[in-house]
Amino acid sequence: MLIIIKNDEKNDLIINEKNIEYLNSTCSLKYIKNKNNILILYDVTLNEEGLIIEKNYFLDEVFISIPIETVITNNNTPIIKEMCQFYHCNLIVV
Repeated sequence: MLIIIKNDEKNDLIINEKNIEYLNSTCSLKYIKNKNNILILYDVTLNEEGLIIEKNYFLDEVFISIPIETVITNNNTPIIKEMCQFYHCNLIVV
């Protein structure tokens, strides 16, 4: 499944597909049952602790709740790299 966390102020990425989940809160993580998940972080800002500023939840909550195989992001910050190394997932920066 493709899981997208994006900045809601930018509406230029909207895809309607049944295998795509826009993650607005961590509550919807309980409905994701796939074992091979790809996480896209699109124009979001993370602080030093890993808090996604636009969503007000921690990126760790996603990694702890569901298996993430790959993270794709357009924001190359040290905290994202550190989390991907810790949770043993691939990181692609575009």
